[in-house]
Amino acid sequence: VVKLNCSIMGETRRTPVAASVASGIPAGTYLWQGEYRRYTLSGEYRFSRRFGFYGSVGDFDTKGFNPVQRRYATADTPDYARYQRIQEWGITVTAGIKGEF
Repeated sequence: VVKLNCSIMGETRRTPVAASVASGIPAGTYLWQGEYRRYTLSGEYRFSRRFGFYGSVGDFDTKGFNPVQRRYATADTPDYARYQRIQEWGITVTAGIKGEF
């Protein structure tokens, strides 16, 4: 049995950021979570009714990083100032043996 799951989430507005003249953050600025798409491929093979092998590979098509939150200020804010942080997602691999003993 082989199964492919896909989870898609669009860009989402999160919490407002406090305005600050000292740091140049204008009123109406919000944190945003960037859009992402995650795939998981899983499979299971049964050698017998009571013994089998399973495995899964998740996030195998990521490009190594994902813009998790952004800070939008005004239309003239350059792109480099809009990102607050970047989160790296690696590939997740799980494998094991299933059995009834």
